[in-house]
Order: sequence, then structure tokens, then C-alpha cells
Amino acid sequence: MTQSQRLAITVERRKRLEHFELRAGLLRIGSAAHCDVRLAPDEAAPESVLVQGHAHGVLLRRKSDAFAVALDGLPFSEHVVSGRARLTIGNVALSIELLAAQKRADQDRSLLKRVRRIALLLGIGVGFYVVLQDEPAARAFDHSVPTPLLFGGASGQACPHHDAATARAFGLEQLAAAQGKHERSVFSARDGVLAVRLYDTAQSCLAAAKDQPAADEARAARERLARTLQEDLRTHQVRLEWALERRRYASAARELAAIRELLLGRTDEHAQWIAAVARELRAVRQ
Repeated sequence: MTQSQRLAITVERRKRLEHFELRAGLLRIGSAAHCDVRLAPDEAAPESVLVQGHAHGVLLRRKSDAFAVALDGLPFSEHVVSGRARLTIGNVALSIELLAAQKRADQDRSLLKRVRRIALLLGIGVGFYVVLQDEPAARAFDHSVPTPLLFGGASGQACPHHDAATARAFGLEQLAAAQGKHERSVFSARDGVLAVRLYDTAQSCLAAAKDQPAADEARAARERLARTLQEDLRTHQVRLEWALERRRYASAARELAAIRELLLGRTDEHAQWIAAVARELRAVRQ
């Protein structure tokens, strides 16, 4: 039977540290999107190391030979860590420390502090996040809540077709697809994000084909949708902070799910912060 152990993992890079506190029933270190500790594709295999709870600590198991993997300077296949250890994967070093079991009340009190510490290590100014005293409503957006820019002002995307007739036909096809996803965006933020990208392609192709009215239609629709999705992201982040502060973890989980849909395809520091919050929340709710 798999044991559940709490451990701290610090990823050491030249310019920054990334700190994770996780519960290892079973977690993965690698570059794949599903990994609990995610490294870049040029730093680790999709799954480099498996970390599993063990009666005497945590069991580390090497999963790939694509990058050199060592524990305290020595190559290994499997090893039980009962205190502290230094794991290296390629050129990345990770410090692993087994934590003493904590009571649920202590976990509840420290969750928000850990989330903020993770954000600070990632370079995100969560100190500016507003902790609201009442449940935030849509009108409460005069607060200074830092959110990443989901979409730039201009796409700069080139049309994949050079022939004017082909470009126009493709642009109209992309515009119709964008409009369909735009309509569904009220039910699925993911469709909204995809719609913005389709509008970008439609606009560039219609402009290349000299169909300016249709290109302007795509641009205007894209700008409206992008503004709506940006405000939605800000809404969900305010509500996430509010829910974490009050230990309303079911509400926080819903806000996290909504935010992750809006961050579709992003791997920047903000997306990493959201992933870290999700892991912390999952550990506390177990």
C-alpha cells in the first residue's frame, strides 16, 4: 500500500529557485504537462523521476535515461530518501526534504502563505493581490489585481496562404469557425481562447486578400472577446484569493479550473504558479 508523505522540493536554477511542498503518495518530475514538478523539455525527459510514498520516507525511481540522473552525486535506479537528498537531472538540481506530518489545522493556516511564497519565488507580485473582506462581485474590479495579458493588441500572425483567392476562402472559413467558438465561449473558456486565435488567422488572411470589411469584422470581434476573457481571468483570480483566505477549498478548486482553461497552452511563470496552487490545494484536501 502506498504511503502518503509530505516533502519539500526546491528546483535550483541559476536565476531563480522554485519551491514546492507536495504530498507524495505518487508524483512525477519531468517535462510533461501532467508532471507535479515540471521542468523544461530541454532539462528533463517527459517523466524523469517517479516519487512514491514509502513506509520509511519516499522512494525515488528513475524513469528515463534521456538525461543523466543522480542522487547525492551517484547514479541510481531506485532509492529510499528518509531525510534530505540532492537530486540532479541533467543540469538541474533539486533539493528534496521529507517533512514531518502536519495536522490538518496547520495545513489550513499555512496554505495561503505557501501559495504566496511560491508566487514570490516565481517572480509574481502576489503581495499586490487584494484580500477581500466580502465575497467579490463583478463590480469590484477597481482593485489592483495583477493578471497576465492573455492576448496582445495585434496578432502579428501571417496567413499561411499567398494566393489571394485561397487566402480569402481560408479566412472566411476561419472566421466562421471563430464565430461558432465565440458563441460557445459563455459555456467554455477554452472555446473562447481558441476563438481568439481563429480570429487572428481570419483577420490576417482576409487582410492579405484585400477583403478589408471582413478583416475589420474579424478584428472587432476578436478585440471584444479578448477584453471579455481578460476580465474573466481577473474575476477568477480575485475569487481564488478570497476562497483561499477563507479556506473555502471547493470554491478555490472551481476558480482554479476556470483559470487553467483561460491559460490554455501557456507555460509561463503565471501558469506555473497556478499549477503550484492546484498541487497545494489538492494536498490539503486529501
